[in-house]
Amino acid sequence: MSVPGDRCCWVTARRKSSLPSARFSKPEPASGRPPCVNVELAELISQIVPSMEMVRLVNSGTEATMSALRLARGFTGRDLTIKFEGCYHGHVDSLLVKAGSGMATLGIADTAGVPRAFAETTIALPFNSIAAVEAAFAKRGSEIAAIIVEPVVGNMGCVPPAPAFWKPCASLPRAHGSLLIFDEVMTGFRVALGGAQQRYGIRPDLTTLGKIIGGGLPHRSLTAAAPTSCGKLRPSAPSIRPVLSPAILLRGIGTRDAAPSLGASGIYDVLEARAGS
Repeated sequence: MSVPGDRCCWVTARRKSSLPSARFSKPEPASGRPPCVNVELAELISQIVPSMEMVRLVNSGTEATMSALRLARGFTGRDLTIKFEGCYHGHVDSLLVKAGSGMATLGIADTAGVPRAFAETTIALPFNSIAAVEAAFAKRGSEIAAIIVEPVVGNMGCVPPAPAFWKPCASLPRAHGSLLIFDEVMTGFRVALGGAQQRYGIRPDLTTLGKIIGGGLPHRSLTAAAPTSCGKLRPSAPSIRPVLSPAILLRGIGTRDAAPSLGASGIYDVLEARAGS
């Protein structure tokens, strides 16, 4: 697993022991070297959620989703994104859209100040509509960089996915050379320790997580399967601009230390039972 530094270096877990300990003893924002806690937190995230092979720590959910979209476009060389009505992915201009009149119609800006050209890179579809996803890929599959989705929608009430919804969402992007992005800012470590992807048995190409990894403080992450990031995410390549890690990680340390006991405590079974009663 590779862990990106704040600005200009990749640190590989296998090489950590061979580097001077001073590099990992404290944050070094001037040089961009990651502090030890960044590496440890990223390693834990990767252990809990196996799809998260590479981790970038950022300051906000918007930064995470924006970076995920940019990475998907850089990886595929395409411009279009599929999102679903009712899903919120932060203040990303291209995602602040509503659906058009047809199933696979390009989005129309839902917020003043969003240029039409940005909105036209988004295809907005009804959540849980398998037919809409199939129609979109049949019509424009070669232009679609990614699907981005909240696995459980939380911005229009709590709307879980239909049992059959994930099969086309996972298979169609792969068949057309596109990516699947799980926005787990709300579901990560909540619906299961490993997030919605553990609960539903889906392995997305990119995942975004929210402030839960910092124990409620501003601390998010963009994570990716290694083949998706290799050669596209700076500092190892020029096509994706780097994002900064937050300076305050103390609450993240507490979250890191508590996570193993959460998985063994049965708390998720208790919550599931209470939700169903």
